[in-house]
Order: sequence, then C-alpha cells, then structure tokens
Amino acid sequence: MEQTEAGIVNADEYRKMYEAESGFWWFVAKGRLVERLVRRWFPEGGNFLDIGCGTGANLKRARSITGGNWFGLDESAKAVGFCSESGHGLLLRAEAERLPFAADSLDGVLALDLLEHLGDDFAAADEIIRVLKPGGRVIVTAPAYQTLFGSHDEALGHFRRYSIEQVERLFDELELIRSGHFFGVHLPLMAPVRMWQRFFGKGGATISYRWPRSVNAVMLTAARLELKLLDRNPLPFGTTIFLVAEKGR
Repeated sequence: MEQTEAGIVNADEYRKMYEAESGFWWFVAKGRLVERLVRRWFPEGGNFLDIGCGTGANLKRARSITGGNWFGLDESAKAVGFCSESGHGLLLRAEAERLPFAADSLDGVLALDLLEHLGDDFAAADEIIRVLKPGGRVIVTAPAYQTLFGSHDEALGHFRRYSIEQVERLFDELELIRSGHFFGVHLPLMAPVRMWQRFFGKGGATISYRWPRSVNAVMLTAARLELKLLDRNPLPFGTTIFLVAEKGR
C-alpha cells in the first residue's frame, strides 16, 4: 500500500472528514464517546497529548472538558494544518513511534483511531507508556474485526483492524481500567458490505459521508442509546474498540 501522506493515503479524506464531523452520525457519536471517556477518566488540569490529532475535533472536545495544557501531534502536515486552521495551539509534527516528550511527563494521552495507521503499533504503545506519568491514563479507540478490512480501510491508510485482546496486549504493561466495543448498531450494516467487497470487488478508494438524512438520524439515535448503556452493559460487539488503562503509581 503506497501512502502519499503519512497516516491517510488520500489526503482529500482530511477535507471530507473535516466537513462531515459536525453532521455525519458516525463522527457525532464518536465525539460523544470521546467526551464521555475523557470526562470520566482524565483529571482536570495537567498535561495531555492527542496523538494522531487529525482535524482537531477530538482535541477541542477534550480540552474543553479538562482544561490544562493540550498538545496535538500528527505525522501528517495536512492534519497539523487543519488543526492550526481550527485555532489549536501547541501542535507538533512528529511520529507516534518517537514522541518528543520526556518520560513520566503526561497526565493523559488520547490514541483515537491511531494504531491501525502504524506499521509498528507496539513501538507506539511503548512510547505512550513511557511518556505517561505514574497514575496517568490512556484512552484508545481502534477499528474492530480484521475480517471487515476493506477499501474504506485502504483509503484511510489502515494496516489492520483489531480484536479487544490485541489492543489489550499492546498495553499489557498498564493496569486495564476497562475495554469494550462501540458502534454495535453499525455492524449489521457494515458486515454485508465488506463481505460483498471481499468476494466481488473492492469498491472505490474514497469514502462517502453523504447518507440520506432519515438514515443518518436513525443511526445517530441508535448510537446515542448505545452510549447510555456504556457505563453498565456495553455491547459485546461493535465496529469500534475502546480501551482505558492506567500506568502504575
């Protein structure tokens, strides 16, 4: 797979995501998930890092909840440019496998849909563990089920999809707080499409975020209901994996 820009293969996908984040159901629901996890598991104040900050939407959400000093880091110049346009300061262009931070220096790290973009995800996980303070926490999200790997993943520059066990193994030096699935509502729609692509052709290399308004509204409502279950009984399946873990004190 030839990558024309670090992270996302087709740099136009950054623009498409930037324009879709405020309305497309998946981005809206994912943002609510991030807000819920940050509000519950990150302290107020302190020093935080969003690795693979992309267009900056989650960086903005998290900073509004915790305050403190937030750094955005991405290997892609395009991503850093979008974050800069959105008014985010403290932006760094660097590799996740070589973080420009001292050991034991950060109170929290976001690694949201990051690991699947990296050839060496273990190196990135080791770096996250290194820079966290004792008691510091990481919030991770990643796409689930390698059997669903398809043209969408290729357009986004993914190397792989994950199982929960694989993500937990990456951070097994940390104390696991919780892990689970999200977007269970997405799985019945996504699985048949990916299976069709696998057997009858890969489909296009770009992604459409233009769904009928009625369908978009139904999916968003279902995802919001799923969010309400998250603290008690998260679904045992879903197209996204999340993990929260803490560095021992």
